[in-house]
Amino acid sequence: MTADFWNIKLFSIRKTEIYLHFITVLTILWAVYQALTQDSYFMLLFVLAVFFREAFRHILALILRIKVGKLILMPIGFYADEITTTSKRRTIIFYIAGIIFSFIFGFFLLSLNELYPNDILKSASYANFSLAFIHILPIFPLDCHQFLLSLDKTDESRPQYLKRLEFISCLIVILFGFFSESAYSPLILFLFLFPTFLYRMEEQTISCVKDYQCKDAMQPLSNIHPIQHNTTISAAINTALKIPQSIFSVMNDGNFIGVIERNTLFEKATDPDDSYVAQIVMRELNSVTEDTPLQEALDKLKQFGTPLLVKKAGLVIGILTKAAVSEFIRVREIQRIVHDSDNFIDDQF
Repeated sequence: MTADFWNIKLFSIRKTEIYLHFITVLTILWAVYQALTQDSYFMLLFVLAVFFREAFRHILALILRIKVGKLILMPIGFYADEITTTSKRRTIIFYIAGIIFSFIFGFFLLSLNELYPNDILKSASYANFSLAFIHILPIFPLDCHQFLLSLDKTDESRPQYLKRLEFISCLIVILFGFFSESAYSPLILFLFLFPTFLYRMEEQTISCVKDYQCKDAMQPLSNIHPIQHNTTISAAINTALKIPQSIFSVMNDGNFIGVIERNTLFEKATDPDDSYVAQIVMRELNSVTEDTPLQEALDKLKQFGTPLLVKKAGLVIGILTKAAVSEFIRVREIQRIVHDSDNFIDDQF
């Protein structure tokens, strides 16, 4: 995998919530379109089943005095990034309540259909049953996964047995989508696995950087080729063509004054010959200390979109960029794979 891939992985993941909200809105619009143009009400009833389920859970949270953190909208319901309560039992009730409600409401609608036969009542009951069965699968961020996670007493972010259960469940969903003749199977498959895929990418990224600090991934200032502030842009471009670096330090009589990115230089290729590096240098940069956790620095890189200066005792000792973090994680991933392979070989012999 190239560094560009890791750049995409690291610095697009912050848009996860936007993606999920967008997909949810598209799902709702598609359901309404089907109901209006094709007299197919199942998806619209499924959306309504999600609405009633989440409304019930919200009311239950108020009754049980459960503080729910930020809610992330998904096509199969809301995902709360944090649940705060004084009782673990209340947390467990909160996670299983949605499944129980969907089953009970589905049976209620099915009973009404027996008394007053109606295709919409029948489809509505099936929509609620479908929603309940979906959340029974131990796939993040579905209710069953969160319920099992709340029962776990280890310090692991996700215990091994739960990882295996999630993997097996994902295979079941894929097989269902592959062999089912239902027109909704591809959509259900997508709604299942898309949130899981995004959040697992984020989890992998966090696990790669959680034990490291900025000094581990930074580019030391001594390793970055310097360009004098009074160098013309055309001369700086020639230097960039010869030296394969993504960023250069800008110096003034031996003093560090800022940085300039390779891409910025190339964008200025059409500037007049008398233009100087001092005119385009990035001077006002955010900074972190060498001991700052890499995850915290990663969040700042996402937030500001510019390189970070790494300081020690107030002096700049390095620069942290997206490319540097991406390369750092790529190398760690390769080392992990090699280490796992060596352990496997040792176990075999």
